[in-house]
Amino acid sequence: NSMSYHNAEQKDLVEDRRTEMQLDREADIANSSRASVVSGKTRFVSHGIEASDSKDGLAHNAPKQTVLSAVNASSSGGGDIILLRPGHYNEQLTISKPVTLRATRDGSVTIGQP
Repeated sequence: NSMSYHNAEQKDLVEDRRTEMQLDREADIANSSRASVVSGKTRFVSHGIEASDSKDGLAHNAPKQTVLSAVNASSSGGGDIILLRPGHYNEQLTISKPVTLRATRDGSVTIGQP
């Protein structure tokens, strides 16, 4: 997966060299033209006006609106990352498949009741 880090000791150094938009574009490429060689897909979730659960969430500019929708769309075999944009997602979740929930570096994320 393009969001993975191959060298754990260098993770923080590498992570700080890319902007949020650069990381988003890498995930977009991994989800499309490089999909056959990556270990999973990155699904974006946001509260922005462009967000909709009718979208597949596989592009940074076409995110899903709810975490639950992104989890349901993820592979049952695992390897997918759900990348959450900053905000509060007032959802109750039961996750029954292997997925990784990850917040962006631009702000905090809360899932559940405040």
